Amino acid sequence: MLGKLFSLLNNLFHSNDFEQNALCFLSTGLNTSLVPMYISEIAPLNLRGGLGTVNQLAVTVGLLISQVLGVEQILGTNDGWPVLLGQIN
Repeated sequence: MLGKLFSLLNNLFHSNDFEQNALCFLSTGLNTSLVPMYISEIAPLNLRGGLGTVNQLAVTVGLLISQVLGVEQILGTNDGWPVLLGQIN
């Protein structure tokens, strides 16, 4: 969310893209590692392994979809990258 907020502020104030990219990468890394830990802490014992597996499966499927959409014939062009990254203005 902070990365998207900085993206909006970047459009308003024409600031450097480094800050918004750094926050996006940081939040992505933290969410990839902290969410499974949180799920394993709050899940009942009989669901703990399954919920952790579903989380990792969702991350993997999301990566696969983004790779497929990034193919040049789909959204891998100069005009398609903002759509792929969700930065539609």
